[in-house]
Parts: sequence; C-alpha cells; structure tokens
Amino acid sequence: MDDMTALKEYVAKKNRFRVDRNYSGLTVQAKDVKSVAGVEKVLQDDGWGTYSLDAERREIEKYAGYIEAALGAIGAIAMVVASIGIANTMIMSVTERTREIGIFKATGCSTGDIRKQFLVESGMIGLLGGAVGIVCCYIISAAINFVSSHLTLVEEVIGSDPGAGVSLSRVPLPLALAAVAFCVGVGVLAGYAPSSRACRISVLDALKH
Repeated sequence: MDDMTALKEYVAKKNRFRVDRNYSGLTVQAKDVKSVAGVEKVLQDDGWGTYSLDAERREIEKYAGYIEAALGAIGAIAMVVASIGIANTMIMSVTERTREIGIFKATGCSTGDIRKQFLVESGMIGLLGGAVGIVCCYIISAAINFVSSHLTLVEEVIGSDPGAGVSLSRVPLPLALAAVAFCVGVGVLAGYAPSSRACRISVLDALKH
C-alpha cells in the first residue's frame, strides 16, 4: 500500500493532477496457487473484501462434497438392495437344483467344489451387473460432455473456444475396473450364504427331492 501511494503521488506530481487516495479495488497476484488462501486471509484481516478463482474452487469443492456424499449414500443403498437380490436369486437357484446338488455329492463331488460353483455363479452376476453399470456411466458421461460442449455459458466460464470440446465428465479406466471388481466382490459375498446352504444339503434328501 505504501508503494502504491508513493507511485500515485509520483505520477500525480509528474502530470500535475490531484492525488486520489481512495481505491475502488486492488489486484493482488500471489506467488503460486497454494499461497492464494494465505494472501486472502491477510487482506481480509486488514478489512478488505476478496475474490479469487481459488475461493470459487473451494466453494465448488464443498458443494461437490455434499453431492458426493449424497450419491455415496444412494450407492450404498443400491449395493445393499443388489446384494439382497443376488442372494435371493442364488437361494432360488439352490432350491431348484437340490436334486442336481444331490447327484453331484453322490458322484463324489466335494462340498468345496459345490461352494465354488455357486460362488462363481454369484460372482458372474455381479460382473455382468457391474459391466452394464460401467457402460451406462460412459454413455451418460459422453452425453454430458456433448451437451456441455454446445453451451456458451460453460465455454465462457472455462474459457475455451466454441467447438473446442469442453469435458466436464470423465470416468477413468482404473476407476471403472475397480468398480467392476467391487461388484464381483459384492456378488461373491452375497452368494456365500446360499452356497453354504447348498453344501449342507443331505444326499438322500436331495435325491428324494
């Protein structure tokens, strides 16, 4: 501020006009992005109102965190419902294939092999469900990017040229693979109880079924 005042007085004296000691605003450039928050705090402590893109980013991240938490809760509920659905499907499969399980045991098939068979089936259900979900995610992401690339407001905010291709949504491949693997894990866990039930079926009762 002292340097700015001295500069204004120097320019005013050189050009012979009265110095206006009032300021409508100041533009402050931080050393790097990490320093912006500290600079803003110093200015706010001195009584200045501040605005920066970094502050806007923090606000957006805060609201994005709320949305992420809400979507996470919805995803958790969907996961529980899906696991119940897979478990119910596998229980029905065990019930309908009771005689088949009895034949497996009568021909020397071990309980471990029977358990593996039903766990693989439940895992495949999770794999197919996860794959379909990821495909839907990529389609929705592509639709969001297509729409955003034709919105003038988004182009002005981001600063891109019209038609340059604004990308607001991105689904990284590692995240997609992790999601599919997670779905497989949920399927296997959901099928564990039905597979244990299949292992407990008596051979004689199964063959009488």
